[in-house]
Amino acid sequence: MNKKYAFWIVAIVFLLVCIHITSKAQELPSGQVEVVRSFQARLADTDKVLINAPRPVVDKKDRSYTYELIPSEAKISYEAPEIRPLAMSSEKLPEPYNGFLRGGFGYPLSPYAELGYFTGSDKFNFTGHLRHHSANDNNVENQRFMDNDLNLKGNYFLDQGVVIGGQVKYSLDDVFFYGYDNEDTTFTADEARRRFNTFDGKISIRNSVPNDMDINYWANFDFYTHSDNLGGRENGQLIRLGMEKYLDGKHPVFAEIITDLSSYSQDLESFDQFQLNNFFFVPGAAFQGDVFQLRAAVRIASHEDEFSFFPDVKASILLADGAFNIMAGANGDFHKNSFRNLTQYNPFLMPGLERLRNTSFLDYYGGFFGMLENIQYEVKAGYKSMQDMALFVPNFETPQQFLVLYDSVNTVYVKGNIQSTWMDQVTVGLTLGYNAFSPAQQERAWQIPDLESNLSVAYHSLDKKFRLTTEIYYMNGLWAPTVTGEAERLNTLFDLSVGADYMINKNFGIFAHLNNLASNRWRRWFDYPTYGINVLGGFSLRF
Repeated sequence: MNKKYAFWIVAIVFLLVCIHITSKAQELPSGQVEVVRSFQARLADTDKVLINAPRPVVDKKDRSYTYELIPSEAKISYEAPEIRPLAMSSEKLPEPYNGFLRGGFGYPLSPYAELGYFTGSDKFNFTGHLRHHSANDNNVENQRFMDNDLNLKGNYFLDQGVVIGGQVKYSLDDVFFYGYDNEDTTFTADEARRRFNTFDGKISIRNSVPNDMDINYWANFDFYTHSDNLGGRENGQLIRLGMEKYLDGKHPVFAEIITDLSSYSQDLESFDQFQLNNFFFVPGAAFQGDVFQLRAAVRIASHEDEFSFFPDVKASILLADGAFNIMAGANGDFHKNSFRNLTQYNPFLMPGLERLRNTSFLDYYGGFFGMLENIQYEVKAGYKSMQDMALFVPNFETPQQFLVLYDSVNTVYVKGNIQSTWMDQVTVGLTLGYNAFSPAQQERAWQIPDLESNLSVAYHSLDKKFRLTTEIYYMNGLWAPTVTGEAERLNTLFDLSVGADYMINKNFGIFAHLNNLASNRWRRWFDYPTYGINVLGGFSLRF
């Protein structure tokens, strides 16, 4: 039987079971209740009955009482009472707003606009978001971009305890091939433009309240189209069906079926259509103790009729009331190198990708985490082995475009993050990650970062009207092959940015963001320098 047909049969059966579970709590046993007539309550007429109760006799004799207090040797300890006022007004919550509008302009030539709106009730909610941002640096030919995003999503809550969700996203993005020596070669904007059209849709069904069988269920149907003006086109569908039941109210047992389908084609001669289809079955369970927690599942994957088994295990020991905790685990999966995923990571790939494939990986890790007063932290180290990892090298026949190479890469990594908040006004966060790559065939893990760090500091006034942010981002120089085949370390990224937002009144405010103050002309991709100092400022409106 064709896998697609078999899956849809399973999907239909799954939905029928979900509907049955939901409706079971709403049904009365058939044949046991019979309604004969409508009930009408009436009070019959009756005579008034008078009751004369005698008064109680009062004893007027004088009585004397003797009280004797016997001392006790028992010692009673108690906590001192908490002294507080009889009445205290609660803190006033911030005024809610349904929508916002932001607009501005920047240097280099950079218009910006953003609109968002939310509405809802007990039965439904809806969110809409629209954004445009573009820039054009006249100092470098065709160093420009344009991003347009539309996102609409909502949920509808049925009386049977079921919520139906939907989402529609559309992106229209322009990137330009400017990674060339424009003193020797020039291109018009139309010749260098690569335009991506991406449409996403999603429908989801899940229970919103517990049912009689104490089973949670969900069904998600995602689909997309991703194309460019150079003839590339890809369609994809992602379907997830799952159930989860809690034992003793806190230990979940779960299972999920996942189907991930995609089909890619390119308008070139002798170019075939490529399909990349993955199927998964993930059963598992978890134990939630006061000190020890364990999640154990197995990911059974099928690709081109070959089966793979990946672990999904994580154990944690909670110590010192959560101040210091230990974790260890193992995880594995397929990462799909689809046309969409590859071009979103590197939009400068040349048209006509070779046969698409999965990156399979196994990750073994350990670390510690916790929360100490106002400090949250996590440190994690591990070893990851990857088969068919995507690497990126320049295509020197067309210098502004890149090729994809696949290699087996083993990685030893360590990463951590820490965040702290002081006086509810200052928040400091630091993230750091380092990867030591060992490719099997290539000399280096081409164009993949090995050291990244980010330091951010945010301050806002007590009245929430003023907010100041500072961010320092550092990335080690990436490795890229030269035209002679030698490995070249590109320059280091050091990006210092500052932003300020101020609300003049409850509805209107202004903002100014200064980025890359060090004017670092870092190259994320070979021969593609980033923008220097760039500024963006404008207004904010809440309604």
